[in-house]
Amino acid sequence: MLLGGTGCSTTAGDTQRSPLSSFADKSYKCCPDLWIKRRKNCYYFSVNKTTWERSSWQCKSHGSQLAAAEDEEELDFLIDYCRSYFTFWIGLKRHPNEGWTWTNEQLFNLTWKTNVQEESGDCACVLKQSVQMVAGEFQFSIPHPEVTAPQHSDVRLPCIFANSRIELKDVLIVWRHDNAELNKFDAGQMNPTSRRVQLFVNEIERGNASLLLKIVIISDEEQYECGVVEAPNEEYGNIKFKVTVMAGEFQFSIPHPEVTAPQHSDVLLPCIFENSRIELKDVLIVWKHDNAELSKFDAGQMNPTSRRVQLFVNEIEGGNANLLLKDVIISDEGQYECGVVEALNEEYGNIKFKVTVAPNISLKPPLVVVDQNNSLECRAEGFYPGVVSIEWLRDSQPLSSQGPVEIQNNPDGSFTASNSYTFTPTKLDSHVENEEKKRILSPGDGKASTKEEVYFEHVQQIRKNLETLSQKIDELERKQLTVLGVALPEESMKRELQTLREEIKNIANVVKKNLKSIEPKPEEEDSQEYIPVNKRMQKTQHGVLSREFVELMGKCNTIQSQYRDRNIERIQRQLKITGTNVSDEQLDEMLETGQTDIFTQNILKDTQATKQALNEIESRHDEILKLERSIRELHDLFHFLAMEVEAQGEVIDRIEDNILQSKNYVEKAADHMQSAVENNRKACKNLVYLYFCPESVVFISVTEPWWTVGRIIFVNAVPSPITGFGRDTETNIELYTVQKT
Repeated sequence: MLLGGTGCSTTAGDTQRSPLSSFADKSYKCCPDLWIKRRKNCYYFSVNKTTWERSSWQCKSHGSQLAAAEDEEELDFLIDYCRSYFTFWIGLKRHPNEGWTWTNEQLFNLTWKTNVQEESGDCACVLKQSVQMVAGEFQFSIPHPEVTAPQHSDVRLPCIFANSRIELKDVLIVWRHDNAELNKFDAGQMNPTSRRVQLFVNEIERGNASLLLKIVIISDEEQYECGVVEAPNEEYGNIKFKVTVMAGEFQFSIPHPEVTAPQHSDVLLPCIFENSRIELKDVLIVWKHDNAELSKFDAGQMNPTSRRVQLFVNEIEGGNANLLLKDVIISDEGQYECGVVEALNEEYGNIKFKVTVAPNISLKPPLVVVDQNNSLECRAEGFYPGVVSIEWLRDSQPLSSQGPVEIQNNPDGSFTASNSYTFTPTKLDSHVENEEKKRILSPGDGKASTKEEVYFEHVQQIRKNLETLSQKIDELERKQLTVLGVALPEESMKRELQTLREEIKNIANVVKKNLKSIEPKPEEEDSQEYIPVNKRMQKTQHGVLSREFVELMGKCNTIQSQYRDRNIERIQRQLKITGTNVSDEQLDEMLETGQTDIFTQNILKDTQATKQALNEIESRHDEILKLERSIRELHDLFHFLAMEVEAQGEVIDRIEDNILQSKNYVEKAADHMQSAVENNRKACKNLVYLYFCPESVVFISVTEPWWTVGRIIFVNAVPSPITGFGRDTETNIELYTVQKT
């Protein structure tokens, strides 16, 4: 049997603990009771009969190891103390997370030999535990506690440790980012939480626990922790990581800080930004209406709060953060905020949005009677905003003693205003030369001029065309902003712009023609001393419509000029990027003629070179794939052969051992056979023959040999193929002896 000792540690100054208490507490500075201190180690000696497996388990469970002599002095020390308990000892020790080894650092196997004294079948072990770790054996460091790297680059976070006896199966490496596990290396296995992190597995055995971060972004910033556990050592270190973005790359603008749109129309709130290295996953766009979140684009996902708002997701990568408001109503009016967060850049801009609603004007009654007191009411309904003035005119001159304007709030947020005027008209108020020009009728006369009706029909048609023209111009502005927000606009978008310009041109020609048709003739006004009311009304209507038409066309020209300037800036920027020097005269000529030879002559050359490089890359990639397949096949073959050799190694060792033992058995059998023949020959001499004679009697006796069978049991420690620790095996040898009598 094996004699196994058990032992453990206690904290400094604690003299009441049992020697079997745990050695897990590493804070002690002296040896506990019943332990013997020598240099930096504590030793505990005890004897108890147990198996190798039990003894090994006890040593491990108490955090200790079987004693092994590090030098001659320690060997003499162990032998002196062991003699007082038992007649011999064997030395084993266990490294942290490793197998059991002998004093000479060899692995525990069948080749061990002990100094067994005669008539002794016992072996002994001594527990040994270090009081403190040897200085300089384990080292840990963070060479650079602060690391900075540009965005979208690869960076290495350094973490170094050193140990002269390290093995991968004994090392645990953990990286954390803001207390969340990022990567882990345990027992030779790596468990990353992202494809953008990597440990250098081939360099861990040399003490390199550095972490590689690929394509870093802003969210990768803040605190990183590197932890290395190599029993009984455990160290942690922190690294502060920062991401930098090149200044000047990010541009943000609100082209129109004030936007006005009629009710129930669609309006585009412009918000533009530019960045040469933008990615959708790195962009955060937030739109707010009166400090309430309206729409949000975060990490490629859009979260609108209403179906009437929309972001152009496909155009965000090109810098278009515009917001589309559909079917606007009065409650949509107010302050809008556009915020764009991209890496270290964070910009906000405000847009003041106003909704307008044109009033419906009515005059009651439409006709008045001369020489009677008449009350006229002018009513403006459903207009917005609520700023309005009503003025009564006579011969283009304001009338006195007008009453106050009454304004009422409507349920939909619009307003209604009314004003009354009382007067007694006379025939002089009509200023008519014939009955066809009358607007103030005598009692019983209800006819109106057919010519005036035709005139007002023309006016109404012109107003409708102007409204259509205004809508088309607004639509042109939105589409031009959309095209500017796209890096490479499609041909369909360009065709839509051109079609819209043609429609605006056609409507403008129609309005111009209609305005020309209702324009008063100057010679008629000069020939008359007094201009009738209807003529003055026609002149006023023509002036108002002409002024509105001029404003719309001016707005259209401004939009077109801005669009042209923005395109010229973009072309110049692109030419600068491609390295092509083009003068302003050449650029203007290209824009006027439509010839793009400046671009195509370099693009064709670059395209051919790119195709050649691509073909070469594809061929090299195919060769690499073939090489990888060959390497994979060779790896599988070597792996199979290694497994076969490992599986047959133990069998071959056993066969070799049996052959050696068989040789010894044959030699012993030959000796035994020779001895048996000799004994048989000698046994014949023991026969005694007695003959009967008349005078005497002869006795014949045969003495059989006496064979004594003895059994001696040898107990050896054989390693278990599963646990690696010792187990008991018995070898029975039958010895036969002969005793003479």
